[in-house]
Amino acid sequence: MKYFAPIILMCVTFWVFVPPVFSAKITFDAQAEATTNGQPLVVQVSVDPEGVSLSSLSGSFSFPSALFDVGDITTQSSIVSIWVVRPQVSQERSFNGQTRVVFEGIMPGGFTGVQSPYYEGVRPGVVFTVSLLPKSQGTGTFLLDSLELHAFSPTGELLPVASYSQTISVPH
Repeated sequence: MKYFAPIILMCVTFWVFVPPVFSAKITFDAQAEATTNGQPLVVQVSVDPEGVSLSSLSGSFSFPSALFDVGDITTQSSIVSIWVVRPQVSQERSFNGQTRVVFEGIMPGGFTGVQSPYYEGVRPGVVFTVSLLPKSQGTGTFLLDSLELHAFSPTGELLPVASYSQTISVPH
C-alpha cells in the first residue's frame, strides 16, 4: 500500500504537466493588422507534416463576420489534388458571429512536404488561400479548428493536431 501513493502521484504529475505531442500542424499566414486602404487581407492556410506522410485533411477556418467579407477563395498551388469539400463558406448558421470556410481533401500517394532543389529539407504546403475584404473596424480572432489529419498508411490513422488562432485588427 505504501508504494501505491507514489505511483498515483507520478501518474497524475505526468498527466497534468506533460503537454500533448502533435505530429503535424495546420496553420495560416496572415498579417496581424488589415490595411486601412480597403485592400484585401490575404490568408494562406498551409499544412506542415513534420516528418509524417499525410493522406487527407479536413477542418474549418473562421473569422469575424462583422469585420470581413469573403472576396475570393482559391486552391491554386494547393497540395490537395482531390477535394471532397472544396474550400467554401459554410451554409450552417453561426451563432457566434463567425463566418466559417470548411474544407476536406485527399492527397493520393501522401504528402511529406514541399521539396525543391533550391533549399534543403521540406517546407509546408499550401492548402488554400482566402482573400478577406475589411468592412468595419475592430479586433477579432481568426481560428482553424475541427481539424483532422490522416496518415498515409494502411490504417489511415487519425493524427493529433491542435487548433490554431490569431488575433487580427482592422484599424480606422
